[in-house]
Parts: sequence; structure tokens; C-alpha cells
Amino acid sequence: MRFLRSGIFILITLAVCCLERIGLWTASAQKEGVEELQEPESITTSFSVERPIVKYQAGNLRDPFRVTVRTKVIQGPGPAEEVKPIKSRKPLPRRLQVQGLVWGGVFPQAIIDNRVVKVGDRISLGTKQVARIIDIDKEGVTIVFEGENYKLPAPARVSTSSKKPSGGDNEKNP
Repeated sequence: MRFLRSGIFILITLAVCCLERIGLWTASAQKEGVEELQEPESITTSFSVERPIVKYQAGNLRDPFRVTVRTKVIQGPGPAEEVKPIKSRKPLPRRLQVQGLVWGGVFPQAIIDNRVVKVGDRISLGTKQVARIIDIDKEGVTIVFEGENYKLPAPARVSTSSKKPSGGDNEKNP
């Protein structure tokens, strides 16, 4: 143990001597380094860059915000639309509830009756009756049932009730 202590002491002494010898621990070396950093550098410029003065001269050019195409609006009755009689179609055997939509991406999905579905999936409507999903978009889900297309509206587009909400602290009850 005694040899270990003396060995460490000798090693530290040699390290201090070496550092002092190369000038890292002396105050004069530190002072010289600080003075060297504080001296301003003189930069001589031997050339100058000449830049032309730019003036905006667009007096004769077209205004990009002015409409160039002129259109006439003719007031009057529009073209008569052909009224097609609405043929009655078979209603769905049961009501399907669209609870959520994920549309606009590569893989549109919908939640119908607590089940996640995609385009091409089939939904059971009862015993041996199946509807197939053909489209999912922001308006809702389009399904085919017995050759007829049905549009199931998106949850935000469904009006649940036309009844005015009631209640509140300041409402008077008769």
C-alpha cells in the first residue's frame, strides 16, 4: 500500500513538472493567450463590389390583379330541368347507423354498427341478406343492396331531432 501511495505521488509530481515545462500552467502563458485573442485583426479589402441601382418601372405592364376575361351575366329563367318521377325502392331490412368516417386517404374506413369496415366489405342486414360497401366519402357511405344504391349519411349530417333543446338555469318552467 505504501508503494502505491509513493508511486501515485511521483506520477503527479512528474505530470506537474511536464505541464509547467511546456507552459500550460504558467500565468505568463495564459496572459499571452489572452493578449493574443484581444488583438484586433486588420482586414484589408483590395476590391469592392459594385451593384447596380434597381428601379421598378412597371408603368406599361399589365396589372396581374385585374380580370382580363370579360363575361356577360344574362338574367332570366334558367334551363328547364327534366323532372324524373321517383320510383319507390325497397327499404333496407334494418337501419344501419354510421358512427364514424375516415375518408380521403388511400384506405377509407367507416364504423357502422360498432364494426370497422372498408370499401368492398359486406354487411349483414338480416338472415341471408347482405349489403356491399362500394364507396366511403365525406358525405357518408354508399352501399348496394339487391341492385340498388343506398347512401348512409355521415354522423354529422344526420339530424337526430328537430326539437328545440330545453333546460338551463334561467329558463322559467310553467
